[in-house]
Amino acid sequence: MNLTKNLKAALFTACFAAAGILAWTQGAYAASISSESQAGAKALEKVPGATITDTDRDYEKGTLVYDVQLVKGNRKYEITYRASDAKILEYSWEKISVSPSSSKPVISESKCKSLAKARVKNGTIVSIARKFDDGLDYYHAIAAKWKSALRLGGTLIFEVGLGQAAAVEDILEKNGYEDVKVLPDTQNILRVVEGTINN
Repeated sequence: MNLTKNLKAALFTACFAAAGILAWTQGAYAASISSESQAGAKALEKVPGATITDTDRDYEKGTLVYDVQLVKGNRKYEITYRASDAKILEYSWEKISVSPSSSKPVISESKCKSLAKARVKNGTIVSIARKFDDGLDYYHAIAAKWKSALRLGGTLIFEVGLGQAAAVEDILEKNGYEDVKVLPDTQNILRVVEGTINN
């Protein structure tokens, strides 16, 4: 009788342990990330209402990670997840001067594919990523290259778009321009940004 009870107890314990191991394994698997779409879904949980602009699968020091970039309002977010357990390794955001507008037409992924195939005959599409352009590349390039072209006391003057003045002012200052000024147009919109090379 005691032997039967002991066998039942041992069997119950073994089944319980096996169920626990199975539950833990399934839980660990569920917490991992195995695709860019899963990483994107995780990022949207972290930043609700954002728009994903890019996702990337990469290795950092031998560890598989997923990088997700998003835009929400005037902020650009970047989140890096470890694939094995979905742990956030990096989370950062920065202000941008221009927000994506839902009123502007955006082509669909299928339309993008058809345009690409028409452009490159017999080509193979390996990935598609929607990126957000803040419109500041021009100012970064000119500010850096023209610094050495200007004489001492020379001034670089930009006409900027609506809402870009503060960002362009920051670009000039980071490139070593001094006496940086922001001037309004006749409608009192901040339209001109200028900086001078003094050394």
